[in-house]
Amino acid sequence: MTIETINEDYLKEIKKLYEEEGWISYLDSDMKLSNAIKNSQILGLISRGKLIGFIRYLTDFEHILYIQDLIIAKNYRRNGGGQMLIENLLNKYSYIRSKVLLTDIDDRVSNDFYQKLNFQKLEDKSMISYIK
Repeated sequence: MTIETINEDYLKEIKKLYEEEGWISYLDSDMKLSNAIKNSQILGLISRGKLIGFIRYLTDFEHILYIQDLIIAKNYRRNGGGQMLIENLLNKYSYIRSKVLLTDIDDRVSNDFYQKLNFQKLEDKSMISYIK
């Protein structure tokens, strides 16, 4: 497996991964999805020439890194690909102070995964987050 910076040239493959995960909010408009991809940074996980996962993020390259999506194709999970993507991203932007992500509170697998990689809940950092 290799990690490569990818862009909207991978739109069909990215869309397929969203579809397989049932992340339907991304799928109601090809134009919106294309714009989201164009306006994000993405690292792709490639195996034998095929996109098998990706991490999509936003950053100001100074103070904040926001991880929007992390998806690994079901047949490739539990092989270290997700951890490779996260660690590559965190090493690339090690100088950025705040690395932020959101995940479903009831998704035990995701929560365990991020905690294993030393992400902390905001409540553990005496902080609060708001969303609208």
